[in-house]
Amino acid sequence: PDLRVPSFASDSVRLIQRQTKNATLVFRHNNCHILSMPRSTATSRDSFEPNQGGHGGALDAVDVGMTLCGFLSAVTVTQVYRNLETVPIQASYTFPLPIDAVVLRVTMTLNGQQHRAVVRSKDEAAQGYEGALGEGNAAARLSNPKPGLYTATVGCLLPGERAELCVHYAQLHVVQRGRVTLRLPTTVAPHYNAAVTAGLPRQSARTYTRAPGPKLTLRVIVKGDLANAQVRCTTHDVVVHLSDALLELSLAAGSVEMDRDVVVTAQMPPALCGVGWWARSDGGVVALATFVTHEKEPPAPAPRRLVLLVDCSASMAGEGIVQAKVAVLRALLCLRPVDHFEIVLFGSDAEALLGGVVPATHDNVAAAMARTLSIAADKGSSELANALDLAWATKFPDGDVDILLITDGAVWDCAALRTRAATTNCRIFAVAVGCAPAEAMVRGLADATSGACELVTPHEDMAERITAHFSRLDQPREQAWHISWPGDAMIEEVETGQRFLGETRHVFAWFDRAQDGIATLYARSGSQRSCFEAPIRCAEISSRALVRLAAAARVRNANDAAEARRLAIKHQLVTEHTSSVLVHERTAGQGCHETSEVRRVPLTLPAGWSAVDSIDDGSVATGGDRAGFDSEGS
Repeated sequence: PDLRVPSFASDSVRLIQRQTKNATLVFRHNNCHILSMPRSTATSRDSFEPNQGGHGGALDAVDVGMTLCGFLSAVTVTQVYRNLETVPIQASYTFPLPIDAVVLRVTMTLNGQQHRAVVRSKDEAAQGYEGALGEGNAAARLSNPKPGLYTATVGCLLPGERAELCVHYAQLHVVQRGRVTLRLPTTVAPHYNAAVTAGLPRQSARTYTRAPGPKLTLRVIVKGDLANAQVRCTTHDVVVHLSDALLELSLAAGSVEMDRDVVVTAQMPPALCGVGWWARSDGGVVALATFVTHEKEPPAPAPRRLVLLVDCSASMAGEGIVQAKVAVLRALLCLRPVDHFEIVLFGSDAEALLGGVVPATHDNVAAAMARTLSIAADKGSSELANALDLAWATKFPDGDVDILLITDGAVWDCAALRTRAATTNCRIFAVAVGCAPAEAMVRGLADATSGACELVTPHEDMAERITAHFSRLDQPREQAWHISWPGDAMIEEVETGQRFLGETRHVFAWFDRAQDGIATLYARSGSQRSCFEAPIRCAEISSRALVRLAAAARVRNANDAAEARRLAIKHQLVTEHTSSVLVHERTAGQGCHETSEVRRVPLTLPAGWSAVDSIDDGSVATGGDRAGFDSEGS
């Protein structure tokens, strides 16, 4: 598409993707050819070996049913496994879920019998699973090795058997820009650094396939006030059916490849206000208060000191680098003459594009926009630590420094980075790009620094997301907040969501008894003081679900692993500290005492990943080895 920029930078910028046999991505500036990037670029430090076929057919299909009511969604993911071979198999499938998803229940149906999983510690679940297989029974296990990443293992499927594994989860949503967003990740892009090196178990290592994989079917039901809202899907063609009480959305094609996130947005009512619920829990009650905050114009926005940190590693080639260019250009358009900025490009190494901090004058912004057009995804691997070190060391005039990070998030082990980032005074505002942006990495850095993140797929509005980040940049940093509840809390509040005006905040608290009334949030940011209300009433949603959502918030905020594990087992939650396991006992004579052949289900490469294809092609192929990315061979 055409991207219009002011005449001081250029008359126009045209980003053209030519879908020819050789598939070259061409950028033109004022009709002058400035960059030609074959899709087979990107060199490798470790080989990337996509699955060439073989035993990838253990997963037959995936069906997803989602129900959205207010701020809460309930989702069921049904994975259908089928053994079409002549030997027993053990299917292993690593797949993503939203990072805020709370897995409430796991069931499996095999040979007409449904079994419900029990959550145990990871070691006990592994022992129970292996013990069941050793006795000739079928079994299934679900683990959560990293935030947002799950591994399902279905063992001892006999020839001809079909198993349905259902993962039920709930998610609390925040309102941003007046909308609630349902995001269903379907695949995971290859990450820099091997999965096993990053601390993931071997069964979580992933393979990738060029061949079409299992298809996704989807049904979304919107209830309550949102049934009359404007609902749209920005990633897929959909069919919408309306009735008096609900809105139903399904894929126009019936089923689709799992090569990109599914993104559905619902416009919230303009008169949206805070809400709250009570639910009984262990002799007491748990309360959830959802505060709808409203943005205020800062009396005098402070000058910005901003580092634009741009991922130019090999994984960004194709759609990712196009989105990154648009994001940088939009950010430059938001700068004011009183602001100061620098642009840092990173891959295997980090480079200060402007050579130092410059004021956002007319000429400096124009020069930066011109140089942005020549950015390419040619810097090898994603050494984010080096880039952040350079950004943190950048010398600005007095004042707090903010970082605008633009990346696909394809980096594994970021725990050390989050710890270091939390000790700095630099907020990180992240923009994750691509058809399957990695939410865990960018959310982790943003949350650790009191920043925020936006996930932007190629067909979503980048300008709106950059504008939203600059609105957050201009808000004074929150210095203190507290809540006045209708009663005395026994357990300190646990908060989820963003701490920026104009967005929702969910807060849980525990009490000895329920007291209807008003919960009031008081916040202080600089000289600004704000208060917002949420009336508390009896739970209209499942009381058990509300209690477990609250427990999941406590688990995420727990500093002690043993306490997090205890809470997860008590409330039967699948977390990084626990796994769920179930056993299908076979009758005498039906037991299997052969060793099951392991079949890792390959993932489909995200559309447009690493200059493989345009997102409009609908096909997935690879263009050579990719730098340092994990696969089964890593």
